[in-house]
Amino acid sequence: MRQSIGISCSMPYTILGEIARLFGPMQSNSQGCLLNIFLEKFTAYLRAVVVEALDREQGRRRSIDDFLKLWRKTIGITPCFLILEMGMDFPDEVFYHPVIVDLADCITELMIIDNDMVSYIEQAAGNEFHNLISTVTLELGLDKGSAMAWAAHLKFRNDLSTVLRSFFMGAFH
Repeated sequence: MRQSIGISCSMPYTILGEIARLFGPMQSNSQGCLLNIFLEKFTAYLRAVVVEALDREQGRRRSIDDFLKLWRKTIGITPCFLILEMGMDFPDEVFYHPVIVDLADCITELMIIDNDMVSYIEQAAGNEFHNLISTVTLELGLDKGSAMAWAAHLKFRNDLSTVLRSFFMGAFH
């Protein structure tokens, strides 16, 4: 169930306060203050960005699993979903239905994989290693091409059609 997190919708001027001002229409949702939910998710995003910055500063390399857990938070997709939900007056049962949650997770994972496959060459040229491909090459000892194939397989496994197929198979059993 959506709950307020205790953040005033009239925050003083801060980065989050400016975001609150820009997305004020979220306050009028009949399911509760979407603005509070947005701020909660955006705050989690900002905290994860700080962790990522510390990792970069300290040269910390994460395992594939730890990298993906952090990247899911720092890619910024989750706060964007709430922007898209503005004006949708769906009950919580829709927003938090397991299939909807799985679809959101799948979309986030696909964004990570696509982003990192496309940006790998540019990031590697700048000695930037916060990237799925460089993480895979390091942890699994694969060359660049094999790491790309590994990521493509991960993408295929997480494809939206797989999530939808599991939904429909479960819905009729």
